[in-house]
Amino acid sequence: HRVAAYFGLEHNVDQSGKSVIVNKTSSTRIPDQKFCEHIKDEKGEDFQKRYILKRENSSLDKDDNQMRIRLKDDRRSKSIEEREEEYQRARERIFAQDSLCSQENYIIDKRIQEDEANSTQQRRQIFRINK
Repeated sequence: HRVAAYFGLEHNVDQSGKSVIVNKTSSTRIPDQKFCEHIKDEKGEDFQKRYILKRENSSLDKDDNQMRIRLKDDRRSKSIEEREEEYQRARERIFAQDSLCSQENYIIDKRIQEDEANSTQQRRQIFRINK
């Protein structure tokens, strides 16, 4: 669109919305150089064919190999005892957090109840005074 507007060409989008239709008008200016002169041929002298090279196994670091071995060990099927140990650890971790949360909630609930009791007593006293 911008190029067409710059050179005074009529430009519209086709019905599919995927392309632009460009037409010459009386105010069309032809550029001195063609666009194709500005574009380099990709397969010219600077073009180099690229290859995917395969690494040698000896070039891998030992740390990488150790990491892969650990990952393979983690993927192996675990015994029932190992699964139960992991389950107990997770359970202790979860319920330890829950107990902290429940203690905090208990303290907050207790304060709310005390505040409600105090406000109820105050209302009773006001009611007695007004009688």
